Amino acid sequence: TSLPTNCDARESASIIRAIFANDRRDDATEMIVLMNAAAAIYVSGSAASLADAYEVAKASVRKGMALEKLKSLSGPQN
Repeated sequence: TSLPTNCDARESASIIRAIFANDRRDDATEMIVLMNAAAAIYVSGSAASLADAYEVAKASVRKGMALEKLKSLSGPQN
């Protein structure tokens, strides 16, 4: 899948939900989200290397933990 351009907030949220639901496995958009998450994990000191942080981020998405966290933060959906 090609990278989206000129997304509005609703479309970006839809892409993130799809990634967290494992509907975009190994897609370029998923890799970008995982790289950004890995950077945050690494700079927080929660992983010894950026590569380790990437694996933590990937596991969080694959196991559904990222989706559950997103749901808990977003509250009830209309």
